[in-house]
Amino acid sequence: MRRLLSIAAFSYLSIIFLGCNSEKETDPLQKKIGEKQLKEDFTVFRRILDAAHPSLNVYLNEAQSEKILDSLYGTLNGNLTLGEFYNKIFFFINEIKDAHSFISLPADVIDTLYNRVLFFPLPVILIDNKLLVNADDDFPHGTEIISVNNIPAEEILKSLSVYNPVDGTQEHTQKVLAATDFGFQFYARYGGYKEFSVSLKDTVGNINRLEIVKSVNLDELYKREANRYYLDQTDVPYFLDINESSGYAILRLSTFEFSSKNQRNAFKSFISNSFELLRKKPECNNLLIDIRENDGGYLYESFLVFSYLTNKPFNEYKAVYTKLKKLPYVSYLSDSYGSAEIEEINDNIKNEFVKIAPFKYAYADSLNEEWLPSENRYTGNVFVITNAGVMSSASYLAALVKNSGTGKVVGTETGGGGQSGNGFTNIEYKLPNSRIKLRFSYARLHYTNGAALKASGVLPDFYVPDTDSSFFHNEDRQIIFIKDSIIRK
Repeated sequence: MRRLLSIAAFSYLSIIFLGCNSEKETDPLQKKIGEKQLKEDFTVFRRILDAAHPSLNVYLNEAQSEKILDSLYGTLNGNLTLGEFYNKIFFFINEIKDAHSFISLPADVIDTLYNRVLFFPLPVILIDNKLLVNADDDFPHGTEIISVNNIPAEEILKSLSVYNPVDGTQEHTQKVLAATDFGFQFYARYGGYKEFSVSLKDTVGNINRLEIVKSVNLDELYKREANRYYLDQTDVPYFLDINESSGYAILRLSTFEFSSKNQRNAFKSFISNSFELLRKKPECNNLLIDIRENDGGYLYESFLVFSYLTNKPFNEYKAVYTKLKKLPYVSYLSDSYGSAEIEEINDNIKNEFVKIAPFKYAYADSLNEEWLPSENRYTGNVFVITNAGVMSSASYLAALVKNSGTGKVVGTETGGGGQSGNGFTNIEYKLPNSRIKLRFSYARLHYTNGAALKASGVLPDFYVPDTDSSFFHNEDRQIIFIKDSIIRK
């Protein structure tokens, strides 16, 4: 009953807020779609998920899934806007609880937004359950946002959580991620406005005042977000910083996603050289591996790094499963798929998976490689630093380190799963009328040394969130904690 009520409430609020949007004439999400076209798109959406999504019924059993989908289908009465339909199907995607599943607007809709002045202009961050301004463009950083357009900040973040699927039931993690992409997600949820009425508390905390702020276009919003006051930088993909006098090194890994073979080879060489160097510095007996905001990429990279940390052989996976014998509904694949790419994916599925039950195929044991500890493996203390932005293969690295007893995790819960998650190739479909894109990975991975709780991310051994103090002083609380509370002791 609670789930059905939440659907009703979500649909009702979508209609209210998108309907009262003051910028209907210039807002592409206000484009109307006919009932017949909506139902066709929803039917395609439903069939694709049923045929291909490897985690559709991990957190929802089949009866629950069908009940929610039937309920959503029943709300497709009359013409709806693109934004209303987008919100409805994103609601269900979030219910799957898979960080690799995502809905995106048509590319031409996104393109038009770069010059449309519709967006909430203030970069924000969630600290100690307070929504704080995270830049100095309009108000000093640390100014607290109490409400926007008379909607309490807590209510907004809860409603925006739907756009931030994670592995499992991590409501707070979703709110943290919602704050990170607040401007665009507020627009998707509530519509675009020329200006916003914002209730604020100043940085002293003793003034609650109402301010009107002008909206910005998407281009300006992204520029402001790139210059936030407090963030974990990801513009440099990796580096090693050795502090010999204090006996520690920081290995920063901000991504495992590399666009070419040369880039992957360069990363492999960097890792090899880094650990060879560390081996020659026995006085550096603490290694801090910083993977904050690393949203994953190639699984190989996580195995590569772990091979330099572990003292035992390990298999890449405990098990891997898919529903697929070959890609279904190829006529609905997005425009980027050519016949050669489809054939390659189908060949991979055919050659790598064996049938074990109707509509269930397992990754061949012969392909599940065993990794040996590297000759230059690190033998000191290992600390992996995490936050909500750690996903996919980066989350898997944290799980490998934590659950094998190789090192300790410091920070906050990861958005990626601690026990399992989806992976391998992403496949992307495009719904025929709305042209909304649906993306997910076709296999479900069960992690080597996976955690007992499937509904969580990687939980830190030392929970060290950012605080008001670390934010206002622009301090790296997680690294300071490791240096002051662990290493020095």
